Amino acid sequence: MWTIPPLPKLYSCISDPTEPIGMRMRAAYFLRQQYANSSANNEDEVLVDIIEKLCGALHQREHGSLLRHEFAYVLGQIRDSNA
Repeated sequence: MWTIPPLPKLYSCISDPTEPIGMRMRAAYFLRQQYANSSANNEDEVLVDIIEKLCGALHQREHGSLLRHEFAYVLGQIRDSNA
């Protein structure tokens, strides 16, 4: 079974357009899973941080259209009105 990497590492990965695209995409999906886990545990601060980081990455044009689309897709899957 896999484990979710630490949040600071995931945040760093999706914030850095020089990271390989596969790593940034995986980081986005790990953040989606962490969001689900944190939601179940009522960790509201983590939920807000995850949404903020994904939204910030979505607005970075350096990521390219495809990856920004994936960030938007993950935000849609989260189904949070703040996203």
